[in-house]
Amino acid sequence: MMSKKDFERILERYLNNAATDEEIHWIEKWYSTLESENNYPRLTVEEEEAIDRADLQNIQKKIAEKKRGTVIYWPSLAAAAVVLIASVITIYSITSGSEASVTRTVLSMLTDQEIVNDSAGVKMVWLPDSSQVYLQPYSTIRISSDFNEADRKIILHGEAFFNVAHNKEKPFKVYTHDVLTTVLGTSFTINAPSDQEKITVIVRTGRVAVSSGINESVDSKIKQQVVVTPNQQAVFNPETKELTATLIQSPVVLNTPDRSKEVFDEVPITDILQKIEKVYGVEIRYDEKALAHCKITTAFFQEGLYERLDVLSKAINATYTVEGTHIVFNSTGCSINQ
Repeated sequence: MMSKKDFERILERYLNNAATDEEIHWIEKWYSTLESENNYPRLTVEEEEAIDRADLQNIQKKIAEKKRGTVIYWPSLAAAAVVLIASVITIYSITSGSEASVTRTVLSMLTDQEIVNDSAGVKMVWLPDSSQVYLQPYSTIRISSDFNEADRKIILHGEAFFNVAHNKEKPFKVYTHDVLTTVLGTSFTINAPSDQEKITVIVRTGRVAVSSGINESVDSKIKQQVVVTPNQQAVFNPETKELTATLIQSPVVLNTPDRSKEVFDEVPITDILQKIEKVYGVEIRYDEKALAHCKITTAFFQEGLYERLDVLSKAINATYTVEGTHIVFNSTGCSINQ
């Protein structure tokens, strides 16, 4: 098998019009074999990594130019290749099993389709717009044949992680019982076990609008709507019909801190709270005047958001509460000599 470096060099020479006749013939022959019955490329690891640098769309364009009168129109193929490369890291970040536990399906939207994951592993579904759906076990999505025409609609029963391709002209909409989740391009998880259980939408990246009172099968109007961002979730309670936005149980780091700046020596506690806000993207409210004389010495390493707040609270005998999507840090303050 050709080495990764050799493959990269040939691709680069081809794109720079420096390839030999033999190399041009090889590239065009290789490209013509990418289209499978499911209309997506089957690539080796070396090819994936090389294409990540060379961009398959550029290769496609150059081949189309060389063919002149021959039309080569494989935009979904090029997009799928990009998705294939980008998805490798994502698979490991959302599943605890090996890659062998993930099956892949690429949709060719000629008719309405229902995708059922009746296995114990995750099923990854490529949509025609290059979005990805990681369908959890015993979950189902339904997609109409006109998906990605006027809009992008999906009906979900169960749980799935969505990595949505950006398209401001065509919002991506997921219907789950009486809840509608709308995005332009982001990643999020929806858990909607049944119409009798709570529906949860957890945002990983971007912004998501979640609305209640919406059902795809009937004409309905929005009753409530919340907008959630990373480390936040929207929860719909079918019993009370209430839709609320809250912080997720274990907020993750959104902006990796400089470890050298995680050591504090007699630093105002307000400065530390501001750094925590930036790292986790979570608003922390506090009385700046009350904390004006509060300085502490501490250091953070692998602590989570709430562990950090526990350290600060203990240091100055303060408390904090989670209220919706923000945190309230309460303290009576510190004396000048404290």
